[in-house]
Amino acid sequence: MKWAKLSIFNKQLFKLAAFRGEWWIADGRAEFADGDIGDKNHEAVVIETVQRQWADDEFSMYEMVDWEGFENSLFEEAVDEKGLNREEIHDPEPFVYEALKQRGMSDEEILVARGQGTRIDIRGYAMKTWGWKSVHGNYITSWTLTPKDLKEIADGLWDAETETSEEELFTLESQTTHKTFTEVPLGIIALANPQALAEYAKNPNFREMIPQ
Repeated sequence: MKWAKLSIFNKQLFKLAAFRGEWWIADGRAEFADGDIGDKNHEAVVIETVQRQWADDEFSMYEMVDWEGFENSLFEEAVDEKGLNREEIHDPEPFVYEALKQRGMSDEEILVARGQGTRIDIRGYAMKTWGWKSVHGNYITSWTLTPKDLKEIADGLWDAETETSEEELFTLESQTTHKTFTEVPLGIIALANPQALAEYAKNPNFREMIPQ
């Protein structure tokens, strides 16, 4: 089948067969991230991932990470090391921040771990730093759309729903170029060839912008 030759009827048919739920795709594997159905949405998955990377085992051994407890323990350790009286300290933040930095956390990681979404784009952090792809039904957002990205997207979609047809249509968005590709069949995505996306681009001049 020539994907670009899909009839208008078939396009409408596969639009109706909407991909279900919200997911993260990481390294070709899908993780459910629909907060309306499950326990965690996209942001919560990212926050927990960062927290588990840095929290001591005693605070991350259960289903939920006790990040507040972890920060409290850092504060107590820092104050005790300095020989200070905890009761006389009204602002623990400088001590906690210094302890987190000494552990090796970046400012971005601290903001994400604390869930401070007003100060950092938590989803964007995961896409840019880890290469994760955000899936909202048939709308997929990725930091870039390289051959590796496209392969991971296709693998992740099939991991999420093994019965997904190669003819099902998706919209792809690149956060780096801010370009969007609409009604892209999964079979085209699976080719892992950015050139194949050109005819699905909203921007008619995109052909000149696709990396060789």
